[in-house]
Amino acid sequence: MLYFIKVARCGSFTKAAAQCHVTQSTLSAGIQELESLLGAQLFERRGRKTNLSAFGEEVLPEIEAMVEQMETLATRAQTSEEPMGGPLRLGVIPTIAPYILPNLLPQLSQEFPNLNLRLKEEMSEHLINQMNAGKIDMAIMAFPYETEGLQIIPIDEEAFFLALPAAIAPQGASVKSADLGRYRLMLLEEGHCMTDQALNACHIRARASDRQFSASSLQTLLQLVHEGYGATLVPHMALSSSLTKGLNLRHYAITDPTPKRQIGVALPRQSRHLKDAKLLAERVKMTLKRTPNDMGHLSSDNPEHSVQPQSQAG
Repeated sequence: MLYFIKVARCGSFTKAAAQCHVTQSTLSAGIQELESLLGAQLFERRGRKTNLSAFGEEVLPEIEAMVEQMETLATRAQTSEEPMGGPLRLGVIPTIAPYILPNLLPQLSQEFPNLNLRLKEEMSEHLINQMNAGKIDMAIMAFPYETEGLQIIPIDEEAFFLALPAAIAPQGASVKSADLGRYRLMLLEEGHCMTDQALNACHIRARASDRQFSASSLQTLLQLVHEGYGATLVPHMALSSSLTKGLNLRHYAITDPTPKRQIGVALPRQSRHLKDAKLLAERVKMTLKRTPNDMGHLSSDNPEHSVQPQSQAG
């Protein structure tokens, strides 16, 4: 097909053979093979002059489009063999996506220019189902979470904090996990793994009333805390994000024990994207380390004392 396009553009077998760096007999044999395959003549040869036949003029645009598509596929195949090259379908859970992607994506774009990243923000269960169905390649998630059939590449551990309205928040820097049940905790709606991970780590159960204040996003919960409706549990990456600036909150470390979640990349066990997943995990970890730790607009004034629990917060 390339020989056909070259002759059509040059109007000469001799010139086309020179540009293709083959002998004229080789080029002619290629054209004859294509004509035999199509069952029609592509050129009309009149002495030294070569013109496209009516059929050749008709199929030239289609053959040019086919060759262009083949070249595109070849390029994609080549770049997909490069580290983080070609298309990559990535899922991210909602309690991670808004806090790391704004810093992570520019870094990936600059370091891996051939990466064609396709993002999907969903809850953990949906991401796992889509990985098992082959609809996404990997996902940035939080653990512990049941991931049978998947492999996990750990990134880092992250602590949870208690967020309270600044107007009524007591002095201190920490609260014991055993006292969390005395606060009016507003939780993410069922299906989000973050709340269960934090509460399980603290060995406490959510009260039925807590679900009356449930929300579908962590940012909504923080806004509600800002307005004084209650307290919530929040991971460090959210507190250190620019998205929390302007919110009148105070945060408190949780102790005895400190609830944490493990951030990691999940992907199918037989995935061809294992190297990509390891590279992604490294870049996410670098992004988390570069996240500003200055949370002064959320910090307690007196870090020497722990919080005295109240019957309600808000």
